Amino acid sequence: MPGEVARQYGEMLLTQNLTTMPEERTWRLTAPPREGEHHDIVLYLGCNVLRTSHMIRTVTAIFDRLGLDYIAVGGPTYCCGIVQHRSGDAQASEDINLRTIEYFERYSPREIVMWCPSCIYFYDEVKQRKMPVPSRHAAEFLASKLPEITFTHRVEARVALHAHAQNEARRREAAAGRALLEAVPGLSFFEIEPEQAIRRAFALAIHQPLPAFPDLRETR
Repeated sequence: MPGEVARQYGEMLLTQNLTTMPEERTWRLTAPPREGEHHDIVLYLGCNVLRTSHMIRTVTAIFDRLGLDYIAVGGPTYCCGIVQHRSGDAQASEDINLRTIEYFERYSPREIVMWCPSCIYFYDEVKQRKMPVPSRHAAEFLASKLPEITFTHRVEARVALHAHAQNEARRREAAAGRALLEAVPGLSFFEIEPEQAIRRAFALAIHQPLPAFPDLRETR
């Protein structure tokens, strides 16, 4: 349904505009030039992340601090096609999916670092489509950079990590996320098992109540 897709895109862009100033947006929402523009890394944000643009500012700040040659791209122009897929428009979904890969190729990157779990799910598990260059989740990429990162503040907090575990790739991403959290001084963990009822809220609608989880405050 084109109207429904347009509404979702409009909401994403509206939220981005309400939560960020134009000068704060270092990510690209437009297509790359046809003649190409090289960057070592494409940081692929997806489109739904625009609803939480503070997360983009955080991850790009880390990339900047590491001195990486990268371009962050996202928004409707770089949609993976899952929105159209959910709306039943298979051809539009396929066209958008392939167009985004074409845009990646224009940057001639060495690696694609992917942020959005729904995009990863759609490329990996639905389309089963390979990227033109090696790709991995942002958590995996950042975990590999831990030897280059110096933490300057303690965070006295207790956290639980929900992660997907349905295949090796998802378990690898979960391990990377945990490694990043464990590297933060002062942080401690409350163990929970992966709960399949909590899935990708953007990719799949949940029509049943979520399971009850223990109150972390009771475990202190």
